[in-house]
Amino acid sequence: MAYDFPNSPSLGQVANGYTYDGEKWVQVANVPNTSGVIAIKVFTASGTYVPSPNMTTCVVEVRGSGGGGGSAFHTTVGNLAAGGGGGQGSLSRSTFGAATIGTSQPIVIGLAGVGGAPNAGNGAAGTDCSFGTLVIAKGGQGGGFSDPVVQSGFGGLGGIVGTGQYTEPGVSGGAGNTATANTAGTPSGFGGGAG
Repeated sequence: MAYDFPNSPSLGQVANGYTYDGEKWVQVANVPNTSGVIAIKVFTASGTYVPSPNMTTCVVEVRGSGGGGGSAFHTTVGNLAAGGGGGQGSLSRSTFGAATIGTSQPIVIGLAGVGGAPNAGNGAAGTDCSFGTLVIAKGGQGGGFSDPVVQSGFGGLGGIVGTGQYTEPGVSGGAGNTATANTAGTPSGFGGGAG
């Protein structure tokens, strides 16, 4: 993106979010955005979203937390087992004007699901992530444990559709496999969205 600056600026003059220091234009934090610049904010932990000065439109995208993978349990000598992958969280996206966003919105980043406990433990579900009450994405389900005798590890279901103008469910995790020791390649189930 190119900006037009005055040819003969004066000391301290402001343009396009920059100020002239007598020699060059220097970007200034918290200067009102009058040039159409797009600001991107990424949250990886819970917190508070505060709009940039003069924000007019805000696109919010939220992904729910993924589920944990299942464990493997060996009950038969010579057999292999691999747990199922956890499901991906759902996706929600919306576009809002400044009046809807207001002065701030709380951000909640849910916890990823914990993997299954050793020996026949299913993975835990991931929890929801949200942008206030305006945009909510649901967590994925945990994958199942794998046992050559009892069950193959099922893949956790993807998160269900959440709240937003555009929504899509999460991708389910892949199933784990069981096999004899002579069978090459017995991978665990892939996590939702990774396969």
